[in-house]
Amino acid sequence: MIENRIKSKEANVLYSILLFIIPIFILIILRLLGFDGMAGQDGYAYVDYAKNIRNWFDGGAHPGSFFWPPGYPLFGALLSYLGISIPLSMQLVSCLSLSGVLFYVQKFITEQNKREEVKHDDRIVFSYLLIFGVFAPYFLRAAMVTSSDMFASFWVTFSAYYFYDYSQKYRFLSLTMGVLGLCLGVLVRYPVIVALLPLALYGIYVWIKSVRKLSHLLVLILPVIVYFIHDLFKCGDVAFLNHHGITEWSWTNAFANSFQTSDGITNHTIPNIAFIFSPFFHLGFMFLGFVFVYKLFQDKKSWLPLNLLIAISYLTYAIFLAGNPDQNSRHLLIIFPYVLILCFYGYAHFSNKVVEKYKFWILISLVIFQALLFGRAMLPSMKRMALEKRIVEHLNNQSTIVSSEKDSRILYSFDIDVALKSRGIPFKSINLFKEVITTFNPGDFVLFNEDKLMLQWKGLNPMINWEFLKKNHELTLVSDYGDGWRLYLIGERVFSK
Repeated sequence: MIENRIKSKEANVLYSILLFIIPIFILIILRLLGFDGMAGQDGYAYVDYAKNIRNWFDGGAHPGSFFWPPGYPLFGALLSYLGISIPLSMQLVSCLSLSGVLFYVQKFITEQNKREEVKHDDRIVFSYLLIFGVFAPYFLRAAMVTSSDMFASFWVTFSAYYFYDYSQKYRFLSLTMGVLGLCLGVLVRYPVIVALLPLALYGIYVWIKSVRKLSHLLVLILPVIVYFIHDLFKCGDVAFLNHHGITEWSWTNAFANSFQTSDGITNHTIPNIAFIFSPFFHLGFMFLGFVFVYKLFQDKKSWLPLNLLIAISYLTYAIFLAGNPDQNSRHLLIIFPYVLILCFYGYAHFSNKVVEKYKFWILISLVIFQALLFGRAMLPSMKRMALEKRIVEHLNNQSTIVSSEKDSRILYSFDIDVALKSRGIPFKSINLFKEVITTFNPGDFVLFNEDKLMLQWKGLNPMINWEFLKKNHELTLVSDYGDGWRLYLIGERVFSK
C-alpha cells in the first residue's frame, strides 16, 4: 500500500514536470522557426512600454501613462534583468503562465478527487491536461504570443485556488495568496476582478461565518500597495473607463451579433449569449466541453461546492461579457481554466469507459488533432509577423526608397503602424485613426489595406482619410506586400478628381 502511494507520488511529480516543460519546448520550436511573439498592435504596445519601464529602472525618464494596466509589461521588464531581450521576456511570461495555470488546475482536480466516490488515477489527469490544457489551440497560442491574456488567466487560477483553500482550511496564508492573486490579476487585466468576484465574496462569507479573526484583515494592506503601484504608472489616468466595453455595455448586446463602436463595425455569426459559452464547443477551446460538462451536472453526486462555485464564477464573467458590444475569443481566455476544472469529471467518466487497449491510440489521435488545430490557430500570427518584418525590411532598404530627405518624410497608416514603429522604420508614422486629415504633403507615403478595412471602418476616420487621399491626390503604387497591404507614394493635389 505504502509502495503504491510512493509510486503514485513519483508519477504525479513526473506528470507535473512534463506539463511544465512541454509549453517551453513548444516555445523553443517557434523561436527556432523565427517567431518572436509579436504580431498585431497590442503585442508591440506591450513590448514598447516594457522597454520604457526598463529604461526608467535604469535611470531614464518615467515611462508615461499606458492605456492598459501596467502589470504585464512590468513583469516583462523585470524578467529581462536575467539577461534576455524584452520581447523574449514577455513571451516567457506568457509561456510560464500556461505552465502555472496547468499546475493549479491540477491542484483543483486533486481537490475534486478527494471528495468524489470514484478516484481517478494520475494518468487520466495528465492525459486530460495534455490534450485540452496544453494543446487547446487558442489557449496555447495565447501562451506563445506577446499578450497579457495568459498572464491574467494564471492570476485568476492562482487566486481562485487559494480563495477556495481558505474556505476549507481557514489559513491566513491562503487568504493572503488569494487576495494577492486578485490584486496582481487586476494589475494585469481589469476584468479579472469580475472573474474572481464570486470566489472573493465567498471568502468574505467564510470569514464572517467561521473565521472571524481580526488579524486576517491585515490582507487589506495588499490592495492598497497594489493600487499605489498601479498609480505609479498610470498617474491617475482613468481613460480606460471610457472604453466602449464599459460605456456601451448593455443587456441588449447579449442578443445581438452586429455592433458599431469606436472600433468600427463588426458582424458575427452567433449572438453574444451563445458566444460566451463557446469555450465548451469551439474547436479553438474544448470542442467536447459541452459533453463533459453535461455529464458533470447530470450526475448529482458530482455537485460539489467546488464545482458549483467555479460554475457561478464562470457565469458571472460570461454574463458581464455578454453585455459587451463585441466578440473576441481573447476575452474568454482568462476563464478557460474554469472550463478545464468543470469538464474534467466528464472526461474521466468517458475515459474509464474506453477499452484499455484503445486508450493510447485515442490519446495520440486527440493530441495530433489538437496540435494541428493549434498550427491552424497560429498561422495568422505567423503570417502577420512575416508581413510586418517584410514591410520593415523594405522601408529600411535604401535601394528601394532612395531619398536624402527620408528621415523627414511621413508614413500614414492604420492597423499596422504600431508594429512598424516598434520594429523601426525611417519615417515619422501617423495613424489615420486619430483624426480626419485634410492636408497631405506630396512625397510622403501611405500604407493601407482597403480590402481588409473598408467594411469595419466605413464612415470612420481611417476610411474617411483613405477616401480623401484617393479623391484628391495621385497615388503611385510603390510596393504590394501581399495580403492586401500596399504602399503608395502621395503625389500632388488633384482638384479635378
